[in-house]
Amino acid sequence: MHAGAERSSVSARGGRQLCIQRRRERLLRQHDGEALQRGRPARRVPRDQRSRRRPPAMGNGAGPGVARFGEAAGGRARDLRAGAVMPKAASYLLAALLGMAAGAGAEYLISAHRLADEQAARALDAQRHAEALGTISRAALDAEQRAIAAHDAAASAVAAVDQRTTKERNEHEAESRSLRAALAAGTERLRVAVRHCTAAGGDGVPGASSATGVGDGAAAYADVDAAVAERVFGVAGDDQREIDKLTALQGYVCAVRPETPGCDQK
Repeated sequence: MHAGAERSSVSARGGRQLCIQRRRERLLRQHDGEALQRGRPARRVPRDQRSRRRPPAMGNGAGPGVARFGEAAGGRARDLRAGAVMPKAASYLLAALLGMAAGAGAEYLISAHRLADEQAARALDAQRHAEALGTISRAALDAEQRAIAAHDAAASAVAAVDQRTTKERNEHEAESRSLRAALAAGTERLRVAVRHCTAAGGDGVPGASSATGVGDGAAAYADVDAAVAERVFGVAGDDQREIDKLTALQGYVCAVRPETPGCDQK
C-alpha cells in the first residue's frame, strides 16, 4: 500500500510539471512567432534553461505518454531553431538575387554601350561614304561641265572656221569663173613676157622670115590665145579649190586641238 501511494504521488507531481512545461513552451512559441513576424531573431534559450525545459525524469510509475510528450517537445524546439535559421537563408537568397540583378544590369549597360558605339561607328562610316560619293559626284559633274564647255567652244570654233573657209572658197570660185568668162569674151587678155616671138603662118606653121627678137634686154609681151588662157585659169581654179580644202582642214584641227604646233600662227 505504501509503495502504491508513493507511485501515485510521483505521477501527480509529474502531471503538474508536464502542464507547467506545456504552458511555458506555448508562451515561448508565441513569443518567438511574434518576434519572427516583427523581423527580430528568435529568442534563444540559455543552456541552463534548456535543461529546465526538459520533462522531469519519471519513476518506474510514469507511463509511455509522458515519454512521447517529451519527444514531441524536443521536435518542436528543433522546429523553432530551424525557424530562427530561415531569416538568414532568406537574406542570403535576397543577396544572391540582388547580385544577379546587378550583374544583369551591368551586362545590359555594357551591351547598350557597345551597341551605341557600333551604331556611332556605322553612322560615321555612312557619313564618310556619303561625303566621298558627294565629292565624286561633284568632280564628275565638274568634269562633265568642262567637257561640255570645251565641246561647245570647239563646235563654235569649227563653225566659225567652216563659215570663214566657205566664204573664201566661194569668193575664189566666183573670181575664177569671172576671169574665165572675161577671157572667153575677150574683155580680158592674158599676157606673158617673151624674148623671141615667131609669127605663125596661115596654116599655123611658124615662118622663118617672121622671127623677130628683142634687143638690149627690152621686155616684150605676147597675148595668150583666149582658149588657152581659159584653160590656164581652169587649172588655177582647181588648184585653188584644193588649197581651200587644206585651209579648211587646218582650221578644223586648230579649232579642235588648239595646242597643235602651227595653230598659234592662224
